[in-house]
Amino acid sequence: MPVTGGDPGQGLTLNPANVLFAYNVNGTGNLIVQGVTFTPLALGLGDPDFSVTTWDPFPGQNSANDVALRSLFQAMAWDDDGGSPIQYTFSGLVPNGQYRLDVLQFAGYWAPREQAIVVNGSLVTILTLSQTVAQNTYFDAYADGSGNINLLLTQSDAYGGDGNQDGAIVNGLVLSEAVSAVPESSSYAVIAGASTLGLAWHRRRRSR
Repeated sequence: MPVTGGDPGQGLTLNPANVLFAYNVNGTGNLIVQGVTFTPLALGLGDPDFSVTTWDPFPGQNSANDVALRSLFQAMAWDDDGGSPIQYTFSGLVPNGQYRLDVLQFAGYWAPREQAIVVNGSLVTILTLSQTVAQNTYFDAYADGSGNINLLLTQSDAYGGDGNQDGAIVNGLVLSEAVSAVPESSSYAVIAGASTLGLAWHRRRRSR
């Protein structure tokens, strides 16, 4: 999904209550976007000459969220054409639990490239990164039996891709609790209370 700004509804919408981890990949400090703090995380090559872009993914937009997310998209990890793999393990999760993972990517002035997103050894998708459009790829991710989600970002050729193989890039990561359609315990209390009132009203009508 294209990311056109930092405010909700512009390609990245965050609920601070659900976010477990948020990372500013190879950034130099914390960034706050939509109430979520993105902390620095060192990945990939780590060479400052290949970890920044000055290109602006959404020029002319200057809300506090825009400014923070712009900075996040201007710092990145690169895997040096596979020589420094981009890998990260989210640990301490519920074994076999369901989560949502957002992968934020922007090539900036670096060339467009095709890359693969792999979770726990299985291919999630192959996508092409743009020089001009920031991107959020989000999907359900399941922890393994040890409570880990192992993320790999790599060139796509090993997974059948045939686009430009110029090394994988990533700018930010967000892992959140999966949103469930099942009511929370407080909602159950409201439903139970309403049912009790309805039953009492029905009995009173019958006793008249």
